[in-house]
Amino acid sequence: MKTKLVLILSLAFLFTASLHAQTHEFWGMTSEGGAHNAGCIFKTDTTGQNQSVVYSWFKQEGSTPTYTHLCEAANDMLYGMTQAGGIGNNGLIFEFDPATSEYTVKVFFDGDNKGRVPNGSLIEAIDGKLYGMTKNGGIDENGVIFAYDPGFGTFTKLFEFDGASTGKYPYASLVQADNGKMYGTTSEGGAHDYGVLFEFDPVALTFTNILDFDGANNGEHPHGSLIQANDGLLYGTTFRGGVNSVGVLFRYDPDGQTYTKVIDFEVSDGSNPRGLMQADNGKIYGLARNGGSANNGTLFEFDPATDTYTKKVDLDNTTGTNPRSVLIQASNGKLYGLTYIGGDNSDGTLFEYDPATSTLTKKMDFDNINKGKNPQGSLMEASNGKLYGMTYRGGTAHNGTLFEFETGTNNFAKILDFNEAVNGEEPYGSLMQASNGKLYGMTESGGTALYGILFAFDPFTSTYTKLLDFDREENGGTPYGNLIQANNGKLYGMASEGGANDYGVLFAYDPATATYTVKLDFDGDNNGSYPSGSLLQAANGKLYGMAYEGGLNGVGVLFEYNSVTDTYSKKLDFGEENGRYPYGDLIQAENGKLYGLTSSGGSNGSGVLFEYDPAADTYAVKYDFNQDEDDGRLPQGSLAEAQNGKLYGMTYRGGINNAGTLFEFDPSTSIYTKRIDFEAITTGSDPYGSLLTAGNGNLYGMTIEGGANDSGVLFEYNPMTHTITKTLDFDISNGSKPYGNLIRVSLIID
Repeated sequence: MKTKLVLILSLAFLFTASLHAQTHEFWGMTSEGGAHNAGCIFKTDTTGQNQSVVYSWFKQEGSTPTYTHLCEAANDMLYGMTQAGGIGNNGLIFEFDPATSEYTVKVFFDGDNKGRVPNGSLIEAIDGKLYGMTKNGGIDENGVIFAYDPGFGTFTKLFEFDGASTGKYPYASLVQADNGKMYGTTSEGGAHDYGVLFEFDPVALTFTNILDFDGANNGEHPHGSLIQANDGLLYGTTFRGGVNSVGVLFRYDPDGQTYTKVIDFEVSDGSNPRGLMQADNGKIYGLARNGGSANNGTLFEFDPATDTYTKKVDLDNTTGTNPRSVLIQASNGKLYGLTYIGGDNSDGTLFEYDPATSTLTKKMDFDNINKGKNPQGSLMEASNGKLYGMTYRGGTAHNGTLFEFETGTNNFAKILDFNEAVNGEEPYGSLMQASNGKLYGMTESGGTALYGILFAFDPFTSTYTKLLDFDREENGGTPYGNLIQANNGKLYGMASEGGANDYGVLFAYDPATATYTVKLDFDGDNNGSYPSGSLLQAANGKLYGMAYEGGLNGVGVLFEYNSVTDTYSKKLDFGEENGRYPYGDLIQAENGKLYGLTSSGGSNGSGVLFEYDPAADTYAVKYDFNQDEDDGRLPQGSLAEAQNGKLYGMTYRGGINNAGTLFEFDPSTSIYTKRIDFEAITTGSDPYGSLLTAGNGNLYGMTIEGGANDSGVLFEYNPMTHTITKTLDFDISNGSKPYGNLIRVSLIID
């Protein structure tokens, strides 16, 4: 028994009838969604149904953790939040096991239902649940209060801020007082739109507006969290307001329900405070983001027994400057904090302050890639005695890091890089199958250098192998198109950026020897720049392709590449009349001519359908898309030839719903006919890729938007009846936003 795989691409012609028993599948990729929202490879049957995800790209989800610190729960796990990343870039809740360094996403924020963009931290309440707030989201986009139960993994939205009466945009965290009630602030909203101080009962789920901040009298825009001091009173700060407009320090008595402004901050002693903590000496300490002798911020002390304020340290570039965090006291009695910038690398510092001697010592400098940069949140000490924190930026993916610091040894360890995708993420092209039976493709981003990767996937064993990291400088970066296999057995493709001139490259990859070679560096004016599509090997053995920009007119070129002689020949400079900015691929029709689309230009400025004859070296515009008509405009993909000899394609916009169209072009008569108007829910919207001609004569394609979940759809089009049927709704878990094309794989059993 011998097995082999035969691939039919969307640009291919009819299969010769096989005498062998065979089954068929459609394969494709999505740029988002999948198990980790970094894109996935999927397959369906030949009706576009019974879909299964065969591979999901992985990344350390979450991005840009902001004014937050980790929370250690009773289960010894650390919980934190990021304000971005995850599904819809709305942020997430994660769990980190310090014993195993395992990182797990527990909740994706989603906007209306769960809120989005959390800025504060989680707290563990006496009921064992974790409570927090999001800055935005909810029905009115003003933020929410929520609870997460780590035991059952359940998330519950408890309250939505309404803006005027309850405030909006909370920046800080909740604190649970001795009376069981939770207290917090919002940065805006309320009667004066300066924020509110509130009480929330997690049992009765009741919300009480305690105070509307008013500016000069009691402060405005509180950004820091409240603390309950040893005297039972709540203490907090506002970022602005007060007599000097640079913030106040206040206290609130939950029993007597009285608010008292205690201190008006002054620029000379520190301004724009972020939050407070109480040390074991009974004093309250905090950091001012600005002010002090050089306006770099200060470390201050407040004695609640005598209501005295003392500036203890003026921060400078050596110690780090402009802190946006809150101090913590470690088990050794010292206070630890972070600065946002400053230090040797200007990326921020971690420092130690001894309240007994009033001395501040810098313990380490952040350095962007290796450690992260710009920490905005605060440190926490876990039960293992180590300090944990996060940076807002830096790391290998430039989206922040999670780190560990040991106070006894001063050892620092970066634990993970947020949003890191070592094996690639976000594929924008399509798969292809080589003669060895493996599928090959590229991702637009991810990899060790963040500029995408070239990979192989074995459909028999479901084995994924990263073959190459694009690095932009040497071998190109950010590939958007597909690979093709030429007659010499090598794979050819293009990267849209990088290379010697940073305008992209044309490359060859030999699967037999695993060697990658840059064959051409695009240079802009002469041979084009930023190629976004794929190459085509025509019947004459030459490779043909297009560059999205560059050439004499700066709007793209059509070119020929001879893989035998390694010679490049520009065939056409695109321009205003003959089309601009070609995004997709060329196809060769049965008549031997090449056909393609430009995304704009032409007589109506909305793109053209063109014909190029490689034998005669002649170019002709065959149809001008028109944004003022309903026939479609701005085509982004490529054409496909159906069994009836006609060409079919899609436009990204236009049509009666401005959601794109599916059209037909007859090369024998040059007649263009719009066949389908995409409609968001029923057929999907905004198609970017190309159609696949299947063995049953029908065409299959995908949209990047629309459908039941607004994540795109897979559909079937019958060119005989001119009817379209949605066969699959992408729902993020099974993929989202497919930019490429489907391919057909046949498993033939001899």
